[in-house]
Amino acid sequence: DMLLLALTNRPEMYNADSEDRISEHEARAALLQMAPNVNFSASLNNNPDRYLVYHNWMEAALRVSSDLPRLPAKYSEVKSARQKSELAKMKRDVTAASIVVQVNLAMVEYTEALERLSLRDEIEATRKVMVQAVEDGIASGQGHAGDAIGEQMRYLSDFAGKCRARADLMAARARLCSA
Repeated sequence: DMLLLALTNRPEMYNADSEDRISEHEARAALLQMAPNVNFSASLNNNPDRYLVYHNWMEAALRVSSDLPRLPAKYSEVKSARQKSELAKMKRDVTAASIVVQVNLAMVEYTEALERLSLRDEIEATRKVMVQAVEDGIASGQGHAGDAIGEQMRYLSDFAGKCRARADLMAARARLCSA
C-alpha cells in the first residue's frame, strides 16, 4: 500500500517519531528529578584503640534528601515537558496527515494522467484511421492531396498530444513514487 510505504519511509516521519521519543524521555527525566535523592552507604571500620570492646564494626546508612524549595519549579518543568510531548505528538499527526494528502494527490494526478493518455491514444488511433481513409479516397480519385496533408498535420498534432500525455504520466508516476 502506497500510504503505508510513504508513512514508514519518509524522513519527516522518522524525525517526528524521534522528537516524540525525546520529549517523552525529557518528561520522564523531569518527573524523576522531583523524586527525593536516596543514598546508601556501608563501611567496615577498624580501630586499634585498646579501650574499645570491639575493634571491628560495620556501619550502614540510608540518607533521603529532597530540595523542597525547588519542588514547584520542578513541577512546572514536568508540566512543560508533558506539554512538549503532547505538542510533538500533534506535530507527528499533522506530518502524517500531510503525507497522506500528498500521496492521495499524487495518486489522483497519476490516475488522471493515465486517463488522459488513454484518451489521447484513442484520439491518435482514430486520427490514424482517418488519414488512411483520406489517402484511400485520394487513391480512388475522390479528394485531393491538400486534404491528405491537412489530415496528416492533425494526426501529427494528435500524436504530439499523446507524447505529451505520456510525458505527463511519467512525471505523475515519478511524483507518486517520491510521495
